Amino acid sequence: MRTENFEPSMSQIDDYEGPGSEETRRGVRWTIISGLVIGVIYALARIYFWDMGVNEITQHPATDIRRY
Repeated sequence: MRTENFEPSMSQIDDYEGPGSEETRRGVRWTIISGLVIGVIYALARIYFWDMGVNEITQHPATDIRRY
């Protein structure tokens, strides 16, 4: 049975012992920026739609209990 290892070792990865390539840094930056933008959009949508429909659900018609 042959066992070949096709995965690179840690020393073969280009930014294992160094500061990393500019392409890697750019990818990490865009990932963080896009995550922040999506989070801001979600937060603004949640604030905008927070109270929609709450009044219709929580308002009960006034019922008078009368004794005759």
